[in-house]
Amino acid sequence: MQTTRKTILAGISLLFVGAAGVVAAQKAAEPAPVNTTQQESTSASDPTRAYYHFMLARRFRELAGLWNRSDLADRAVSEYKQALEADPDSLFLRVELAELYWRVRRVGDAVREAEAVLKRAISGLNGAGVEATTHARPGGAAEVILDVAEELDADLIVVGNK
Repeated sequence: MQTTRKTILAGISLLFVGAAGVVAAQKAAEPAPVNTTQQESTSASDPTRAYYHFMLARRFRELAGLWNRSDLADRAVSEYKQALEADPDSLFLRVELAELYWRVRRVGDAVREAEAVLKRAISGLNGAGVEATTHARPGGAAEVILDVAEELDADLIVVGNK
C-alpha cells in the first residue's frame, strides 16, 4: 500500500511539473506586450544590433586579410557603419573602423575617423571638468610622443590603450 501511494504521489508530481513546463513554454512563446514609450526611447541606441554588425564586420575584416580580397574589406566597412548606426555614441566602434580604414590603405578615411574619435573623447573629458587637448601627428608613435612631450615641456607621459 505504501509503495502504491508513493508511486501515485510521484506520478501526480510529475504531472504538475510537466504541466508547469508546458505553461512556461507557452508563455515564453507568446510575444511580450509592446511598450511604445520604451521602444521610442531605445531607438537611438540598439546594442544588440550594434553587436551583431560588429561581429560580422570583424569576421569580414579577418577574411579580407586572409584572402586579400577588397570586396570583403568593403563589406566589413559596411558592417561597421551599420553597427555605428545602431550605437552612434560608441567610440570603440569608431576606433575599429579607423583601424580597418588604415589596414586597407584608406588613409584619408582613417584620419577623419580618428580625428572624430579624438574630438568626441576630448569633449567628453572637457565636459567632465578635465582639461585636455590632442596632438595628432603623422609618424612613428614613439618619435611623435617624444616630440610633443618636448614641445610641451612635459614632465610626465601617460600612454593608455583600448
